[in-house]
Amino acid sequence: MAIDVQKILERVKAIRLRDPVVINTIDSLIDQTLEEINREYKSGAIAWMKERKPREWIRVLPFEAEVNEAVLKRDIKAVQKVLAEYRALMLTIIREFSLTAGGFAY
Repeated sequence: MAIDVQKILERVKAIRLRDPVVINTIDSLIDQTLEEINREYKSGAIAWMKERKPREWIRVLPFEAEVNEAVLKRDIKAVQKVLAEYRALMLTIIREFSLTAGGFAY
């Protein structure tokens, strides 16, 4: 099933107009998660994961859709849960990549 990005953006815009506090909270949660991941991210970690850890890469793929679904429902607890799982998986992979030959796993 393909994700209709335009439809999601339209729905998010409508939600923003109705409930800016919830959306600002969700935006903040997403920003915090990405900042934490970016602080530890090492160049090449994603390519390494795709090549050497395909099972983990497959687990990463559905997170975007899960976050979008929780955002559209304005479910802060669901957003927190999905982002925590995503953060944990990404940080585990990044740390493993960093330990594998000092991040030079190729």
